[in-house]
Amino acid sequence: GSSRPVKMATPVGMDAMEWARQFFDGVTTVRLERDHPGEIRGFYGRYLAYVFAQKNGQWLNYNIEAVRAGMSPYYAKYGQSRRFHKEFLAAQAEAQAQQLGIWDPLKEHYDDYPERLRWWNARGAVIDRFERMAEGRDSYVVLTRWDAMLELEKRVGQEVVILGSVGEVRLGDKGPTVVKLSRNRSSSFELVFFDKDVFKATGLAQRKGEYVVARGVVQKYRSKRGGSERLQFIVSLPGQVSADGITPAVSPLVQPPPPPAEPPAEIPVISADPSHNPAAETIPVVSADPSRSVEPERPDQPGDRPRSPGAVEPDPDDIPADLNFDELSELPLEP
Repeated sequence: GSSRPVKMATPVGMDAMEWARQFFDGVTTVRLERDHPGEIRGFYGRYLAYVFAQKNGQWLNYNIEAVRAGMSPYYAKYGQSRRFHKEFLAAQAEAQAQQLGIWDPLKEHYDDYPERLRWWNARGAVIDRFERMAEGRDSYVVLTRWDAMLELEKRVGQEVVILGSVGEVRLGDKGPTVVKLSRNRSSSFELVFFDKDVFKATGLAQRKGEYVVARGVVQKYRSKRGGSERLQFIVSLPGQVSADGITPAVSPLVQPPPPPAEPPAEIPVISADPSHNPAAETIPVVSADPSRSVEPERPDQPGDRPRSPGAVEPDPDDIPADLNFDELSELPLEP
């Protein structure tokens, strides 16, 4: 099971319901406003809105006032308020300072709000960070937007970067592993893994319910059973998925850089000290007298007579000019 805090009914929840009834008592006019034009319904299909009530000639934001009265924490699990973030933080701080509602230690409520707030705020920060990166970039898609699937449909064959929460994970024994990024309870986008090691390296198995960022090329898959179509992309590199929502997801279209070139062969360095110079066979020895330049030693050739160990080649200038080579050829060879 999940290690995250669980939901449950508490007596303070009943207090919050009664507080809401009193808040709207005598109110005849309310106004609903959205936080973002693309966020119309939540994960469970409920409309997302701020409720403004006109009371005593003044418009009050019910959502903020509920937090100020300690009837609710600032709930950023599905994203921070884009319009009233500072106001919600201030209202919550006021309720905590006065120990109202859920912050009253003597009342029955969740006893792990600090842990819940850390979790919710971390999730909300991932969403906020992605939305700032997505500004001016049509290829960045938040799956919870009402038109997210329409945008992805238009980008089949193109690379996109998406934000979504990990829902169902189907491990494939013989086929691919499929991770569904949830839009709501009935709709999702699929990440497909043909390589089990790549799936394991992403860490998605331990991120169920958390927001992740993924990059890939949108494909449309037609099911062999019934012919239904769904959008997905293949994950072939672990880096295509940013499990923490912070590390940038890499593109599968970018080729890795080529390996570095082999270093050039060392060039012998001739030292002023002859004892430090390379072997004589690699560097010709030049005499001070140009007429006495010594050529490099010729390697043995097929058919050459074997030389005795320690034998020294004669200097051509030391051979008598009147030597008869024909007579020498008649001499018997040494055994």
